[in-house]
Amino acid sequence: MTSADQVVSLPETDLEDGPVEATGVVVRPSEDGAGRLGDRLSWVALAATLVPLVVAAWRAVGRGWVPVGDAATIGIRARDVLGGGELPLLGPSASSSWSSGIYQNHPGPLFYDILAVPAALFPGATGQIVGTVLLEALAVLGIFVLARRRGGTPLSLVAMAMTAVLCWSMGSAVLVEPWPPNTLLLPVVCFLLLAWSVSDGDVACLPWLVGVGSLVLQSNMSYGVLVPVLAIYALVGLVQRGRRDELASWRRIGWVTVAVAVVLWIQPLVEQVAGTGEGNMSRIVRGLGEGTMTLNWRSSLQVVAKVLSLPPWWARPSYAEDFRFGLTGNPLPSLGLALLSLGAVAGLLLWCRRRARRDGDASSAGVLTMAAVLVVAAVITANQTPTTQQGTVAYQLRWLWPVALFVWLAVASVWLRWADRRGLASRPLAVVLAVVTATVAILNLSWTNQGTTAAEATMPVARDVVRAMDVPELDGPVLVETDEGIWDPYSEAVLFELQHQGVDFVIDDQIGYRMLGEGRRWGGESAVALVRVSAGDWAMLPRPGAQVLARHPGLDQEAHDEMYLLQQEIKEAFADGELRLNDRGRHVSERGGFESVPEGDPDRVDPDTVTEARFWPHGQHRRDVLLMIRADLLDTPDDWADRLERYADLQETWDAQTVAVFLEPISAADGT
Repeated sequence: MTSADQVVSLPETDLEDGPVEATGVVVRPSEDGAGRLGDRLSWVALAATLVPLVVAAWRAVGRGWVPVGDAATIGIRARDVLGGGELPLLGPSASSSWSSGIYQNHPGPLFYDILAVPAALFPGATGQIVGTVLLEALAVLGIFVLARRRGGTPLSLVAMAMTAVLCWSMGSAVLVEPWPPNTLLLPVVCFLLLAWSVSDGDVACLPWLVGVGSLVLQSNMSYGVLVPVLAIYALVGLVQRGRRDELASWRRIGWVTVAVAVVLWIQPLVEQVAGTGEGNMSRIVRGLGEGTMTLNWRSSLQVVAKVLSLPPWWARPSYAEDFRFGLTGNPLPSLGLALLSLGAVAGLLLWCRRRARRDGDASSAGVLTMAAVLVVAAVITANQTPTTQQGTVAYQLRWLWPVALFVWLAVASVWLRWADRRGLASRPLAVVLAVVTATVAILNLSWTNQGTTAAEATMPVARDVVRAMDVPELDGPVLVETDEGIWDPYSEAVLFELQHQGVDFVIDDQIGYRMLGEGRRWGGESAVALVRVSAGDWAMLPRPGAQVLARHPGLDQEAHDEMYLLQQEIKEAFADGELRLNDRGRHVSERGGFESVPEGDPDRVDPDTVTEARFWPHGQHRRDVLLMIRADLLDTPDDWADRLERYADLQETWDAQTVAVFLEPISAADGT
């Protein structure tokens, strides 16, 4: 938080060769006892923030964690980088492919590249865990160092307390899972601090700004507005603070920055220019012009307020509970409350900025301006978020958590400068912040799941399935097909295990090609056998000529029989009119929400279709009847309430945790 003409005291332990001069900032050692205590406590806070990451990794390895869903496909591509597979030139498949109808990927493969070395060094899923936690730990270290550069020990203590709260909000299971919407949150905080540093004249941070910004932008297009806007803001601030006598040193840093940008973006540029067919960057640009459904401005203000300006802000339980997906939409605060709270934050930023300018504190005024720009960019980003009539999936909005943290960190940094100028006691504050950080870190030692790519209950099932798999030696690749629906969550875990066992595989799916590379496209003749992954009812059906490689029933026989009898009773109740939609349910059906309700006749529910599995589930609800029960869309007689809840519990467990893997002749493949 130092400007070019200010002198800041730091403890002697920070300096090896006396005063340090960089970009006009002079840092001198301090003999103050309170300063030395604060410095020691800041390092304790850093260690405390890192401990939950290490414990989460250790626990995940001990629990036999295996990746499911998107985390597994990311693990496959990370192995490809150094494992002899097709070298990834692009990032993961983008969810905007579903809404725009144009198959596209996130811009670049840096996320895979970072995980590649741990994936090559450690067996199985351990490499993914190590790579993910190492990336997050480096981001925490970067946050600590950058906070010290901007505001010394006090700001580093505040930054560690806030970072520990963010990690606690994410929870253990999220921290170890390699999935950009979650894994990038700590690097994004680091990127925002780098943008502040560069705008404050700290030119040495410029290559790091480009490097971390490239990782974030390449791995998740949700940052397509935030990263460029903040990078431009930082560069403008740097130029404004520059002096002519600094131009020579800037030239050297500038060339280093250009080299970093070229190296990090060469892979997606090669794909765009020399790849087969239309380049991915062209696809992304073309997709922007399609009629993709996005959040409106009203909802954009509401979602930003939900995390930025309304409690519990970015802390628990917001991460697990905000933006729950369902056919009835996302529960959001009222527009009036959203505007009022955002107005309060804007007023606070403006008031603090005026105080900073009156005190001649250009650095504080600059970070507050940056925070205001960040809020505006957040609303614009929210407005561009792909959504559906059923609501917005939480992972589309995870970028809100680091944005909210940084805005409040900016306010805290100004308060710290104000307190320091007035000589307020720093030792009690340092102790309190260190205690808060340690307490939150201790709370985060237990294993919790606040929002992984797939439900927590699917992870032990996937572990049991892949442990049971033992694919016989084959003379060629296997074709993998799925009866799961839309590639979640077990098919990817099976693919990850096939790769681990050295079994080559191909797929016949457009989205799958974008996920796993064109080299795994099935040409109709290149497979010698079929591996089929089936979930729910399909998993228990006999398949003539098939070998069962693994099977996991979600319920024991007694519970399954109970579920079946309840299902028959529910069918009869719908047929007799004993169960029917209430007013809310009829409204949902009029929007085309149910396959079991004839169009234009919301008073009729087909008793057979209502309990059948759907290919496109309502979020976690795979059957119409489950959504009707869970979203309270039925007129329910008193004697039915407990039975419906019991049936929903059993059916959801069966649907989510029943899976089988079959090895079949290639002639059994769909379309052959």
